[in-house]
Amino acid sequence: MSEHSMKNYIGKAIKVDRDGPESRVGKLLHVGEDYIVILTDDEVVYYNSHHIKNFTESATGNMNINTEVPEDLELKEAHSFKGLFKCSKYSWIKINRGGPNTVEGLLAGLEDNFVVLVNCEEIIRVTLYHINNISYGRTKSEQDESNDESNYESGYESSDESSSSSSSN
Repeated sequence: MSEHSMKNYIGKAIKVDRDGPESRVGKLLHVGEDYIVILTDDEVVYYNSHHIKNFTESATGNMNINTEVPEDLELKEAHSFKGLFKCSKYSWIKINRGGPNTVEGLLAGLEDNFVVLVNCEEIIRVTLYHINNISYGRTKSEQDESNDESNYESGYESSDESSSSSSSN
């Protein structure tokens, strides 16, 4: 996809790739030399333009996303897709958001044509060529899920405490 042709769609809702695990619907926020940035309902996704097979715009305007661009949204911008990794060292990232090639971890750096991630006790090297897209941090749904789990656990602990304190009386 050429940078020039994609700039005409900034601010519009598009679907990147028709189907499959990497397909997303979102508002096009930025077009770099070889990447685009879209805001989905959950997250900001940075797509490597070389891996975008197609994108779709709705002719009837029915491709809506249920999100507004937050005023405090800080996009990572770089001259190139590889540059995004250079300016994001020590950020938590997810690579290839869908399918079996999804990997996440702390971005430790770049080595030649590899991105180096650290996740728990693993050092993961992913070739730049095979990276379709990335996102930073955790999605809203993952954060909500984590909050639900911590609420459940804290509720569970408090019920344990109350039962143990009532049994000691």
